[in-house]
Amino acid sequence: MRSEEERPGTLTKLPGQLSIPVIDMTNLSQGGFHRKEEICKIAKACEEWGFFQVGYGQIFVVSEDQKLDWGDLLGLIISPPRSRNLSLWPAVPADFRHIVDEYNKEIKSLAVQLLSLIAETLHLKTDYFEQSFGNTY
Repeated sequence: MRSEEERPGTLTKLPGQLSIPVIDMTNLSQGGFHRKEEICKIAKACEEWGFFQVGYGQIFVVSEDQKLDWGDLLGLIISPPRSRNLSLWPAVPADFRHIVDEYNKEIKSLAVQLLSLIAETLHLKTDYFEQSFGNTY
């Protein structure tokens, strides 16, 4: 594990104590007040920042077992599938490609959900972006 000084700076804190907005998907799924609060955070993040982070409840490392060496990295193009160079993909574990396919489906689903929420903040039909972009993301 690299020491704190050797690690890259966190992306959530910027100079002047500004923090990149974090949208809690757990609150969005609860409905009611929590959902409305997160919808307002999405609108504000889009207006003031142009982007936001997505979280699911607890987003921090809570045990030593979860920590990774910040230098470990594997970069692969996973979407769109036609852009994949499978010769660069690891052969182990054997189900790696299947796992990446499942991950890609989940990320696409999240993208559709986020675009729907952004459309909602703009008082558009929730499928506005999906209809506009088609299956390009």
